[in-house]
Amino acid sequence: MSLESIIDKARLVFRDYGEAFQARVAGDGASQRFDLPTTNVDAATLNVWIDDGGPTPNTLTPTTGPPAAGEYLLEPRGGTITVGDVIAQGTVLVVDGVGALFTLVEDLSPFVEIAFDLHTQGRYPPITIDELSATEELMVALLAVRESLWAEVAEHGHQVDVTTPEGMHIPGGQAFNQLMQMIEIIENRYRELSTRLGIGLYAISQDDLRRVSRTTNRLVPLYWPREFDDISPPVRKN
Repeated sequence: MSLESIIDKARLVFRDYGEAFQARVAGDGASQRFDLPTTNVDAATLNVWIDDGGPTPNTLTPTTGPPAAGEYLLEPRGGTITVGDVIAQGTVLVVDGVGALFTLVEDLSPFVEIAFDLHTQGRYPPITIDELSATEELMVALLAVRESLWAEVAEHGHQVDVTTPEGMHIPGGQAFNQLMQMIEIIENRYRELSTRLGIGLYAISQDDLRRVSRTTNRLVPLYWPREFDDISPPVRKN
């Protein structure tokens, strides 16, 4: 199991499989910046070329800086592309790839890392993200989706309902309410798995009582339990 596997599960929870698209823009001899028909474009799937009617297309290469001749710059979240050359009249800029409905993979990765830290908080011995079982991967994916939705809540929280004098009502806060309902549903699903399996944020915990030594008047240390034949040094809990 890996980070990529958890991201795939989070996208399944989102029901965000990505949608393929193809955009064909006729050149006007002046424009270099174009809007794609979708947002959250996966840069790894993008193919860009200029169709001038010849036998072979003029393929453009991606860049991260201002595009030069034969290059293009993608703004994946907004779904825009800037080419280095003006698209001449009589030629067509062709762009095809895959766009996500909700979020980019690279935007989801930080939420997965946060969710993993939350899910494994206080666990001993500590584990890595590659050691999670398939069930725990789903739980981390649920937490990652929850944290991602909280970011969406912050964005839509600035929108308000609008009522015009003509009687038109624009429910600007509807998206906010729907997001809060989604967060509650996902939270309940994670809580159910956590309490039933005894792992994660809502696992039932058992604490040890501390006593004070009669000879030193100090707290007696607590150690993590070990097997009878384990000869490794004891590890303190606190």
